[in-house]
Amino acid sequence: FSSSGRTRRRRLAAESGLETDIYDRVHLGYTDTIIVPAAPSIFTITSSAYRRPSPEGYPYSVDLRERVVRSVEREGLSRRQAAKRFGVGIKTAIIWVQRFRATGSVAASRMGGHRPRKIIDSHREWLLKCCRGGDFTLRGLVAELARRGLQVGYRPVWAFVRAEKLSYKKRRWSPASATART
Repeated sequence: FSSSGRTRRRRLAAESGLETDIYDRVHLGYTDTIIVPAAPSIFTITSSAYRRPSPEGYPYSVDLRERVVRSVEREGLSRRQAAKRFGVGIKTAIIWVQRFRATGSVAASRMGGHRPRKIIDSHREWLLKCCRGGDFTLRGLVAELARRGLQVGYRPVWAFVRAEKLSYKKRRWSPASATART
């Protein structure tokens, strides 16, 4: 945090009767309700911008998903109300309810995994022959593969050429000769 942000947080914490670290935990999204012994009541965030923190790259827990879906299906809350109650995004709640209605499960879909290579068999053989035959450009290879019926991008062709150790290196630049005019 910047020093001006720290000063502002200290001032707001003092005005609300909270210690700075408790104020930070609340306002940075680590909790939505805390009990403050010095304060007469419970301090609650009422901002609709509050979102439950989730580790980046990981799905929300199945327990949270089930609670959101249960509140929509059994309690009759709207998806927006359920999203606000549990601190998740509206679109997230909508997707979870749709998945539950379609499959009967709220479990997260499989993440990541291996994508098989597109350049295989006859295309692979043609590329090897073409690359070993002389000069080539990756963009030219992408265009030629498209003419042959295989739609691939620049990245898969680059990965193929690199994996096969086919990169073409131009002759190194050398300085002008000191004895002859250039």
